[in-house]
Amino acid sequence: MLEVKKQEKEKHLIELEVKVTTEKVSEELNAVYAELNRKISVPGFRKGRAPRSILRSRVGKEAVLDYLAQKLVPWALQEALKREPVEFIGEPEVEIVEIEEDQPAVFRFTLIERPQVTLPDPENIEVKKYKIEIREQDIERELQRLRESRGKWVEKDEPVQAGDLVTFKVGEQSYSVLAGENEGLAQEVLGTKKGEQKTVTLEKEDGDTVEVDLEITGILQKKIPEIDNTFLKEIGEFESVEALKAKIRESLEKLAQDLIEERMKREIIVELVKNSELFLPEPLIQFETRQQIEAFRKRLERDNLTLEKYLELTNSDFASFEESMRKVAQWELRKMFVIQQYIEQNEIKAEEEEIQEKINDLARTAGKEPQEVRNILERNDRIKNIENNIKFEKMFEHLKQRIKIREIEEPINLDQWKALADPEEEMVV
Repeated sequence: MLEVKKQEKEKHLIELEVKVTTEKVSEELNAVYAELNRKISVPGFRKGRAPRSILRSRVGKEAVLDYLAQKLVPWALQEALKREPVEFIGEPEVEIVEIEEDQPAVFRFTLIERPQVTLPDPENIEVKKYKIEIREQDIERELQRLRESRGKWVEKDEPVQAGDLVTFKVGEQSYSVLAGENEGLAQEVLGTKKGEQKTVTLEKEDGDTVEVDLEITGILQKKIPEIDNTFLKEIGEFESVEALKAKIRESLEKLAQDLIEERMKREIIVELVKNSELFLPEPLIQFETRQQIEAFRKRLERDNLTLEKYLELTNSDFASFEESMRKVAQWELRKMFVIQQYIEQNEIKAEEEEIQEKINDLARTAGKEPQEVRNILERNDRIKNIENNIKFEKMFEHLKQRIKIREIEEPINLDQWKALADPEEEMVV
């Protein structure tokens, strides 16, 4: 009931031209008119008995052909793929070449074939494993952060200093600013006193300046608690500063191990992708680039910023921005296909009991019943995310058993760790 011509327009870009016989077109056309007869009441005819010509005149010939195409296109693609199997990704592009009542119909489908990936031998992959030392100053810094997190804002009468929270009025409108941070008003309020009036000159976004009359209405200073018995008990019933510091060290060492493990994962992925062979078709790159741009635009909107304003603030144009997004798109596509290939090639699976265990963990954290959490995940189509996360973790464990891990003997500190370049970011520069 159909003829199929398959052609590779370019690498991984497949065109299927499908000709549907008159017999099948007529069969679906009967169904179209039967449906129209059920939906449309035609004066002078019993329900469902109106002739085709009357129905066609009521809805229009184009509408009839549109209904016909809606029925034929999915069937034609499904049948064509049975004859000429193509493992494709995304949605096919459909062109209606010919369609008429009781005549053969011709459709042209353009599909992006899933790229084939040739993986490297994991034994040829080498990644670094760092060591992180926790210094006394790291512990002191964390201790200071704990003190500041429990600080309380109190009013003060002395002049404003850096770190004070200053409230002020401009006309009848009240505002607040943390003194000393960034530029503009945060700097202008330094040294002022409560009740003082001041005229300041500020720069607008367009580069012009404007004078603002403000009145200081309040000054708050953050009082940091001393490390005494009260503080130790509030933190967690610690009997001494030494006990608290020991706990901080334990937490930082656990953090260091997590950072090292996460870094290894990223390096493994980079090396695996970098040494894999695959070709990305241009239409797929273009599609993913548009997706990356739209996702970036939405992130900006959450911060009340437009893409146009972002480009202005970063002194860049859309062409260069689009090129940077194209590089991100290429990397994300390569990474996705390589990971999929490794998981499939090594038959890595997420078992049902493993999925349930993750759901149980989520339920305990949320204080809900496991079945309730599963129902929520299923409604939001999130079970697949849990399954994929399990596969990813298994993939890394599988790779770690096969790759070379070079341990760096000289430890680095947390400040040096933060200065390390992100291995994935280096792939999209």
